[in-house]
Amino acid sequence: MKIKNKIIGRGNPAFIIAEAGINHNNNFNYAKLLIASAADACCDAVKFQAGENRIQYLWIPKLKEICKRNKIIFLCSVCDVESVDKIGDVAAYKIPSKKINDLKLLRYIKSKGKPIIASAGGAMLNEINTLVEKIEPDSLLQCTFEYPTTDLNLNVIPEFMKLFPKQIIGFSDHSTSLITPSIAVSLGANIIEKHFTLRQSFKGPDHKFSLNPTELKQMVTNVRETERALGSKTKTQSKKELQLRKQYTFEKTKKVVAIIQARMGSKRLPGKVLKLLGHKPVLGHIFDRLKKCERIDEIIIATSATKRDEKIEHFARKNKIKCYRGAELDVLRRLTSAAKHSDADVVVRVCADCPFIDYESVDKLIELHLGDDDIKITHNIGKLPKGTEAEVIDFELLEKYDNQRLTPYDREHVTTFIKERCLTKVLSSKKDKNHLDFRVDYPEDLDKLNVLVNCKYAIRVDGNERIGMGHISRCELIASRLDGVVFFTKTPSFIKHPNVIHLSDEEDIDYYFKNINPKYLIIDLVKSKYDYSNLCKTILLDITGEHQFKPNIHYKRSINRPTDLIIDPVFKKLKKINPEIKNILVSMGGSDPASLLLFVMNSFNSSGLIGKYNLNVVCGRGFKKELPERILPYIILHRDISKQSMASLMGECDIAIIAGGSTLYELATMGVPAISFPATKWEKTQNIPGMVKNGTVITGSIKEIPKLIESLTYERRLEMNKKGRDLIDGKGLDRFIKKIR
Repeated sequence: MKIKNKIIGRGNPAFIIAEAGINHNNNFNYAKLLIASAADACCDAVKFQAGENRIQYLWIPKLKEICKRNKIIFLCSVCDVESVDKIGDVAAYKIPSKKINDLKLLRYIKSKGKPIIASAGGAMLNEINTLVEKIEPDSLLQCTFEYPTTDLNLNVIPEFMKLFPKQIIGFSDHSTSLITPSIAVSLGANIIEKHFTLRQSFKGPDHKFSLNPTELKQMVTNVRETERALGSKTKTQSKKELQLRKQYTFEKTKKVVAIIQARMGSKRLPGKVLKLLGHKPVLGHIFDRLKKCERIDEIIIATSATKRDEKIEHFARKNKIKCYRGAELDVLRRLTSAAKHSDADVVVRVCADCPFIDYESVDKLIELHLGDDDIKITHNIGKLPKGTEAEVIDFELLEKYDNQRLTPYDREHVTTFIKERCLTKVLSSKKDKNHLDFRVDYPEDLDKLNVLVNCKYAIRVDGNERIGMGHISRCELIASRLDGVVFFTKTPSFIKHPNVIHLSDEEDIDYYFKNINPKYLIIDLVKSKYDYSNLCKTILLDITGEHQFKPNIHYKRSINRPTDLIIDPVFKKLKKINPEIKNILVSMGGSDPASLLLFVMNSFNSSGLIGKYNLNVVCGRGFKKELPERILPYIILHRDISKQSMASLMGECDIAIIAGGSTLYELATMGVPAISFPATKWEKTQNIPGMVKNGTVITGSIKEIPKLIESLTYERRLEMNKKGRDLIDGKGLDRFIKKIR
């Protein structure tokens, strides 16, 4: 279950709802203070009650905005259809206990497609079964329909988890206790709801049994401490325990040795193990990562005794790394001998073409292996990205097979041979990421990883026929002024840059950022529910505001902040206004998902304007449709042209007909009068009205093109020219680059 950016369910922190209810006493200032108190207590949401004269509906838009500023989710209980309609868009609906049998209301709420949380106070089990069967709420809260109460019956929580496995089970607490929510969490509750007030001495039915702000904060602290204390179901040792084991008398622990198999003799990329990746060799990256493993006692490089591998021994000696030299092709003998040389009980086998080895996963592998004496080999191959994996093997198993007569092939491909014959355990992963590949096998692999390691600025952007190309064009412009740029995108074919990484899903980016350390991640997306703030410092180039994280720098692209508009310097203020309109530029964006260009050209054709003006028609790289052949003789068609060419066309035209986006600002910068036919909601409601107000553009219906052109008199175009050039100075790109360097 997900409410806004909060994932709710097993393995995630409990979702804590601060129930303000009616404790605002019909005072808007009290309602604001309740929100601030809930946010200060680090609650996830604050909930009011609507319907039956509970809250003034006029407050709700303002309360939602206050919640947004305080970074807390606004929720509201609903008691009737009217209250559902009047509270507007909410992250989830809360059903009070007394409405659990109102199927008409519940079906109406279900039609809204938002998560539903239902309290089960006072309900019979058959009523709850009916609710689950007919409405399928996302969550059920155990509750006692009494205010206050000491009869909590918390043991029903694990019973509900068995009876209703598809629902998230929680607890709506009507007691005055600070510890009952923690007990509920320990029994499996994933949602906690608790009444609170500003002051328990206020008049009203709920104040006396509600927590005050200090108590609410303590309750949240108690819940979070309980979650930390519960930990996981796996028996592990803390970092301090591992240190203390070495100081005090414990049964002898197994010695874990990581062995890096390294040779210079690669056919596809000779000497790859000592090739520079950034400022250090591939082997250096592997060693430095393995040093971060808490479960590894020793690291050794196992190479051959051939002359060409002397360089590896020299590297090891220089960096104070243990090195064993043995057979070149008999990998089993070399691995076993190196393990025996270091008195290993358990071997972590690592290939020398894996500079991005995942040290956290290696620790988990070792822990899993040591926890089961029956398992002889443990690995994560096939789950994690290629080049981040490892294998953990008992030394006695290596020694056993080394003493047997095996084929040269089996002795070279040792772990493949062993896995076919022994009980093997694979470290599970939530998602299969084996489609990602960080190995160094070919020269192009090394080039790709060097691009990542040397990344100074990462850019996350998408664009295609459906969502438009403006985001990509803007980011390509920014990239042209920076060194060490890497693009991360789901639409790689639309980006013209040498360093482009294809993301098959949003979570792929996590694995890349384990291995790079850019100064900034620049994000330019229509909307995203992914939290990028955990990766590095972020810059958000925002249009709609539909993002679920707080960036370090929020660079809002808005006509209300013209100094922030990122405009290519080729769009200079050179436009002179001619008395007559002869040349018209038509461009509906890089992809034109609404096919506005076809409608515009049909309007020209049907109104008899084709042939009257010189029409330069520009189709962007994302526009895949064909224009009608009957109009082609009367226009000059341009496809996927450069910014320089576009600027030249703007400089030659008398007016432009466009959709909106960046083209709107580029025309204003040059002082070109424009007619806009916006396609998106944001363009229609915010961007274009702002530009119309500023006097740089006019808008209307596509059918009215003749009338709109006629309205652009010489005097009006002179005025639009001046206002556009005064509004945007064209130096936004310089300001942006200066800010992030």
